[in-house]
Amino acid sequence: MIYVNDEVTFVINITNAGRGDVTGLVVTDLVPQGFEFVTSSDSAYDSETGILNITSLNSGESYAFDITLRTIANGTFTNIANVTCAENRTPVSDSDDVVVIPVVNLDVVKTVDYDDTAIGDVVVFTITVTNNGPSDATNVIIKDTFPEGLDLIDGTFDYTIPFLASGDSFVFNITARTTTKGSFTNYVNATCAENDTVKSSNATVNVYVTDIKIEKTANVTEGLVNDLVNFTIVVRNHGNNPATKVNITDVLDNSFEFIDAGGNYNKNGQTIVWNLDKMASEETFTTWILVRVLNNGTFDNVAHANCVEEPTVKNSTATVTAFKPVDLDIVKVADDNDYSIGDEITFTIIITNNGPFNATDVVVTDVLPEGLILVDGYTLNHTIAFLESGKSINITVKAITTMEGNFTNVASVYCAENLTVISANVTVPVYNPDLRINKTANVTSTNVGDLVNFTINVKK
Repeated sequence: MIYVNDEVTFVINITNAGRGDVTGLVVTDLVPQGFEFVTSSDSAYDSETGILNITSLNSGESYAFDITLRTIANGTFTNIANVTCAENRTPVSDSDDVVVIPVVNLDVVKTVDYDDTAIGDVVVFTITVTNNGPSDATNVIIKDTFPEGLDLIDGTFDYTIPFLASGDSFVFNITARTTTKGSFTNYVNATCAENDTVKSSNATVNVYVTDIKIEKTANVTEGLVNDLVNFTIVVRNHGNNPATKVNITDVLDNSFEFIDAGGNYNKNGQTIVWNLDKMASEETFTTWILVRVLNNGTFDNVAHANCVEEPTVKNSTATVTAFKPVDLDIVKVADDNDYSIGDEITFTIIITNNGPFNATDVVVTDVLPEGLILVDGYTLNHTIAFLESGKSINITVKAITTMEGNFTNVASVYCAENLTVISANVTVPVYNPDLRINKTANVTSTNVGDLVNFTINVKK
């Protein structure tokens, strides 16, 4: 079978079956619709016109060459070649039909809502069949089979989809009930008219007489270094029979300091273990672990459980993210108390890390109000990679006044260890100067040699 994007080679063989020699042969083989030219064994072949010129061919001789084309569309295509010569202008033709099948790449995925269960549980399988193209798929056939140990409750094993467009998916569910202990793998197959390659997927369900379930949670998901975190572990025997010698284990990350735990536990380093002789059907055991977080970061705490009847270890994870506490402070000041239009103002932003830990990725943002414009060479956004505990850093911002009024300039800061944004501001008055001067003398007339006192009054 030939699919879209396959390469097809056509061989053209010209034979002079006459008694005399022929000259001026013109072979024409146009690239048909649905194909694109790739190469030819004769470099003289012109793929644009489809013409190859042969100077002469003696009686009884043959000449063969080939052209290789790539399929670019599906359908039935006819490739026609004809030849004429100077001695006979009547074309002699031959043709070949090619059936091109569209390319379809099916994908099938099968999942199950529970990969381990007890006898009598209900499980739901979800099957997703996707046409990854590039062509549309027709007559898509999906077949599912259940192994012994699973009984069908809802759904069907066979689907035929007349048409599945490229890029589309078909999703359906099959519901089953577990009937016996064991490990059961459920398979699904899919094919289509355009691609008879069978695509398969499977999902496995482990069925136990007892079925241990475990769930671990934390009372907080985020906190500060040195905070206490309480983990709760709940184990349940979800099964028809008792579970014996139930083992529950929790291995603490080294960033956790053990404080206390519930129940009768044994502790060995960072490992805490509970051993239960027996758990009845549907019985639940709940315990807890109290820890102190020593370092910053995100930490997974995993609890494990199994028993004699179900040796497969079940896991549950609780995740906690801890931040180093950092107390940032911000102060903003201006270099003067009042300004005139056109003056340059120097703002100083003082960032202080009051600790107790170093700060990283300290982000400082300044916002200029209307009436102030930033001086070239300065920026309103700053990132300080590291600010040691107890240290300060000064940032200078310069602006030009453009109008009269009172203008409040706000700066803000936060860091990776403390995402709380804190702000500081300073207000500067800007005046439009309007000076007036008045000069007076203490007398209006006097004698030569007398003293005269002039008073000059300048008013803003």
